[in-house]
Amino acid sequence: MTAAKDLTGLVFGRLTVLRLDREAKRRSWACNCTCGRAKVIAQAELTRGDAKSCGCLRSDELRKKNKVGKVDHDTLCPKEKYVYRKWSQMWNRVRNPAGNSACYKGTKVCNEWSDFYVFLRDMGVAPSGFSLDRIDNSRGYEKENCRWIPLAHQAKNTRRSRVIQVAGKTAIVSDHARAWGLSPDVVFDRINKLGWDIDRALRTPKRPQIADVTAALNRKICQ
Repeated sequence: MTAAKDLTGLVFGRLTVLRLDREAKRRSWACNCTCGRAKVIAQAELTRGDAKSCGCLRSDELRKKNKVGKVDHDTLCPKEKYVYRKWSQMWNRVRNPAGNSACYKGTKVCNEWSDFYVFLRDMGVAPSGFSLDRIDNSRGYEKENCRWIPLAHQAKNTRRSRVIQVAGKTAIVSDHARAWGLSPDVVFDRINKLGWDIDRALRTPKRPQIADVTAALNRKICQ
């Protein structure tokens, strides 16, 4: 039986092989790219010459081919087009915070990411079903503070899921809202759109709807 080939320390284009990845289903290696990103790549892709970078090589080639800042969609593969949508959504969130959520107000995007191809080089292509996420929501969009995570995980990472203490009880904001007899959406609108603090948002009773008031008056008249 032929001994398995050890690629540790070998260089393939921009990739330097660090170690064997024992969690991958097929024989793969953990590599470090000259751009600073780490990526696990199948041995066959390395030895055939199919993989020469984490993906930054192609983005650099596309950037040279097209004008800086101008994106030629015809040159993008489906995965790159998906990344472009996420890049566009990122800019929409920070440029139009009122249309998304006040939590994006004041959020900055690093200057380098005004160029889509730099963003693509830094973040690489996103796996299907993944979305762009900030590791620290108090910081802006930049290479060191962003990652691709599954959409389901991102939903748990929103401000709706943050744990806070109110009146001696520790729970997520949604649960606090229900405990005070309010809809979570009402509480989040008060915080994000009106700028209320959490205590005021919870302790202020919801204004009764006109239909509810009319029904109450009718009941009183009939008594």
